[in-house]
Amino acid sequence: MALKSIGPKRNDALESANRDKSLDIIPEDDRPCCVSERGFFMAPFDLTRTKKHPYVETSPETHGHFRDTIIRQPSYSADAIPFRWMRNPERWMSEKKHNEPDFRDRYNLLLDQALEPDTDSGRRAVRHSQSTNLKTTAGSTT
Repeated sequence: MALKSIGPKRNDALESANRDKSLDIIPEDDRPCCVSERGFFMAPFDLTRTKKHPYVETSPETHGHFRDTIIRQPSYSADAIPFRWMRNPERWMSEKKHNEPDFRDRYNLLLDQALEPDTDSGRRAVRHSQSTNLKTTAGSTT
Protein backbone atom coordinates (compact mmCIF):
# COMPACT_ATOMS: atom_id res chain seq x y z
CA MET A 1 0.00 0.00 0.00
CA ALA A 2 1.31 3.44 -0.91
CA LEU A 3 -0.04 6.78 0.25
CA LYS A 4 -1.13 8.94 -2.67
CA SER A 5 1.29 11.69 -1.65
CA ILE A 6 4.21 9.29 -1.41
CA GLY A 7 4.00 6.45 -3.95
CA PRO A 8 3.81 8.48 -7.18
CA LYS A 9 6.24 11.16 -5.95
CA ARG A 10 8.92 8.84 -4.65
CA ASN A 11 12.43 9.34 -6.03
CA ASP A 12 14.66 6.53 -4.79
CA ALA A 13 17.81 7.87 -6.46
CA LEU A 14 17.46 11.29 -4.84
CA GLU A 15 16.57 9.81 -1.46
CA SER A 16 19.58 7.52 -1.66
CA ALA A 17 21.86 10.45 -2.51
CA ASN A 18 20.56 12.35 0.53
CA ARG A 19 20.32 9.42 2.94
CA ASP A 20 23.00 10.70 5.34
CA LYS A 21 21.73 14.29 5.43
CA SER A 22 19.37 15.86 7.90
CA LEU A 23 16.09 17.11 6.43
CA ASP A 24 16.80 20.64 7.63
CA ILE A 25 19.80 20.99 5.29
CA ILE A 26 18.23 19.37 2.22
CA PRO A 27 16.65 21.93 -0.15
CA GLU A 28 12.85 21.75 -0.03
CA ASP A 29 12.52 20.46 -3.61
CA ASP A 30 14.97 17.61 -2.86
CA ARG A 31 13.41 16.40 0.38
CA PRO A 32 11.84 12.94 0.46
CA CYS A 33 8.10 12.85 -0.19
CA CYS A 34 7.42 11.57 3.34
CA VAL A 35 7.90 15.16 4.53
CA SER A 36 4.50 16.03 3.03
CA GLU A 37 2.98 13.23 5.13
CA ARG A 38 4.55 14.50 8.37
CA GLY A 39 7.55 12.20 8.17
CA PHE A 40 9.55 14.64 10.31
CA PHE A 41 7.25 14.35 13.35
CA MET A 42 9.01 15.62 16.52
CA ALA A 43 12.26 16.33 14.66
CA PRO A 44 14.95 18.07 16.75
CA PHE A 45 15.15 21.02 14.31
CA ASP A 46 12.90 23.67 12.78
CA LEU A 47 11.67 22.92 9.27
CA THR A 48 10.20 25.36 6.76
CA ARG A 49 7.83 24.03 4.11
CA THR A 50 5.72 25.49 1.34
CA LYS A 51 2.16 24.20 1.39
CA LYS A 52 -0.37 24.35 -1.43
CA HIS A 53 -4.03 24.05 -0.47
CA PRO A 54 -5.36 20.74 -1.85
CA TYR A 55 -8.54 22.33 -3.27
CA VAL A 56 -6.77 25.00 -5.37
CA GLU A 57 -6.80 22.78 -8.44
CA THR A 58 -9.90 20.66 -7.77
CA SER A 59 -12.20 23.54 -6.73
CA PRO A 60 -10.82 26.68 -8.39
CA GLU A 61 -14.14 28.56 -8.10
CA THR A 62 -14.01 28.48 -4.30
CA HIS A 63 -10.31 27.93 -3.54
CA GLY A 64 -8.42 29.06 -6.64
CA HIS A 65 -7.46 32.35 -5.02
CA PHE A 66 -5.47 30.61 -2.26
CA ARG A 67 -1.73 31.12 -2.62
CA ASP A 68 1.10 28.89 -1.47
CA THR A 69 1.81 29.29 2.24
CA ILE A 70 5.20 29.07 3.90
CA ILE A 71 4.98 27.23 7.20
CA ARG A 72 7.69 27.09 9.84
CA GLN A 73 7.44 23.93 11.90
CA PRO A 74 9.20 24.40 15.26
CA SER A 75 11.52 21.71 16.56
CA TYR A 76 9.97 18.92 18.63
CA SER A 77 6.47 19.67 17.37
CA ALA A 78 3.84 18.04 15.23
CA ASP A 79 1.45 19.58 12.75
CA ALA A 80 -2.16 18.53 12.80
CA ILE A 81 -5.30 19.09 10.79
CA PRO A 82 -8.43 19.71 12.89
CA PHE A 83 -10.69 17.51 10.77
CA ARG A 84 -13.44 17.36 13.38
CA TRP A 85 -13.58 21.15 13.61
CA MET A 86 -13.96 21.46 9.86
CA ARG A 87 -17.08 19.29 9.84
CA ASN A 88 -20.55 20.72 9.47
CA PRO A 89 -22.03 21.81 12.85
CA GLU A 90 -24.59 19.01 13.08
CA ARG A 91 -21.63 16.60 13.16
CA TRP A 92 -19.77 18.40 15.96
CA MET A 93 -21.36 16.17 18.57
CA SER A 94 -19.47 13.03 19.41
CA GLU A 95 -21.02 10.09 17.60
CA LYS A 96 -20.06 7.77 20.47
CA LYS A 97 -20.77 10.05 23.44
CA HIS A 98 -24.17 11.60 22.83
CA ASN A 99 -24.52 13.01 26.36
CA GLU A 100 -21.31 15.05 26.30
CA PRO A 101 -21.20 18.71 25.28
CA ASP A 102 -19.88 19.36 21.81
CA PHE A 103 -16.32 20.59 21.48
CA ARG A 104 -17.39 24.26 21.11
CA ASP A 105 -18.67 24.21 24.69
CA ARG A 106 -15.88 22.03 26.00
CA TYR A 107 -13.13 24.34 24.67
CA ASN A 108 -15.06 27.65 24.74
CA LEU A 109 -14.84 28.13 20.97
CA LEU A 110 -16.84 30.65 19.00
CA LEU A 111 -18.09 29.13 15.75
CA ASP A 112 -21.14 30.57 14.01
CA GLN A 113 -22.87 28.60 11.25
CA ALA A 114 -24.40 31.87 9.96
CA LEU A 115 -20.92 32.96 8.85
CA GLU A 116 -20.38 29.89 6.70
CA PRO A 117 -20.90 30.25 2.95
CA ASP A 118 -23.50 28.24 1.07
CA THR A 119 -21.77 26.11 -1.55
CA ASP A 120 -23.00 24.07 -4.47
CA SER A 121 -20.27 21.48 -4.07
CA GLY A 122 -22.27 19.19 -1.79
CA ARG A 123 -19.37 19.27 0.68
CA ARG A 124 -20.32 21.04 3.86
CA ALA A 125 -17.57 22.13 6.16
CA VAL A 126 -16.63 25.00 8.41
CA ARG A 127 -14.53 27.52 6.54
CA HIS A 128 -14.84 30.66 8.66
CA SER A 129 -12.88 29.35 11.63
CA GLN A 130 -9.46 30.91 11.13
CA SER A 131 -9.56 32.81 14.42
CA THR A 132 -10.66 29.68 16.25
CA ASN A 133 -7.84 27.66 14.74
CA LEU A 134 -5.30 30.38 15.51
CA LYS A 135 -6.45 30.68 19.12
CA THR A 136 -6.33 26.94 19.58
CA THR A 137 -2.96 26.57 17.86
CA ALA A 138 -1.55 29.32 20.06
CA GLY A 139 -2.91 27.58 23.13
CA SER A 140 -5.61 30.10 24.01
CA THR A 141 -9.21 29.08 24.54
CA THR A 142 -10.62 32.49 25.43
